[in-house]
Amino acid sequence: MAFESINYQCPACGGPLHFASAEQKLVCDYCDSRFEVEEVEALYRERQDKADAKADAAAATPKPVADDAVQEL
Repeated sequence: MAFESINYQCPACGGPLHFASAEQKLVCDYCDSRFEVEEVEALYRERQDKADAKADAAAATPKPVADDAVQEL
């Protein structure tokens, strides 16, 4: 059986989160913040969507054409 491991970072301080099975929450090792798994996953999806949109916009922007004089150098 294969398991997938995802290492989330705390939205409050950037520290690593671990899963506290007793609470069924992600807990920060540094600031002791506690988050629902769905809350952190939604935040990561939102960040990924923004990064994808930015990459799509950059890919859609036409690249400047170099001057003929510059190309000869």
